[in-house]
Amino acid sequence: MSIPFALPADDRALSPRTGYTRAHWEAVADGLLDAAWRWSTPGGALLDLPGRPSRSGVRSDGLEGYARTFLAAAFRTAGADGHDPHNLLERYAGGLAAGTLTRAATTPSPGRRSSTSTCGDSRWSKRPRSRSACG
Repeated sequence: MSIPFALPADDRALSPRTGYTRAHWEAVADGLLDAAWRWSTPGGALLDLPGRPSRSGVRSDGLEGYARTFLAAAFRTAGADGHDPHNLLERYAGGLAAGTLTRAATTPSPGRRSSTSTCGDSRWSKRPRSRSACG
């Protein structure tokens, strides 16, 4: 089986059973994240991975792809003491910025609650939302 990215040489002294070290897992994470970003939308706000859409819809799937890979990138960067050699966090910051620049986020329609408003925001409703909806 071949993989589309390079792995470092095994290190049986450090890892006698598998030969895999942290460098191997970093290389795998980098390869997986690089492969996922090939499916990003313009601006990088969604990762529309191939396959049949879920019942939640394509947009939800794109957000889930973004969120799951963001978590992997965060662990990858944190585990490397904050070093981000592939500018992963910059990509995700750009995606967050692009994802918030939609018409719905900047100009809410009258009578509709903004998805970015705070719970019980008086601009949108005279009564606060239920406690369970507010967290």
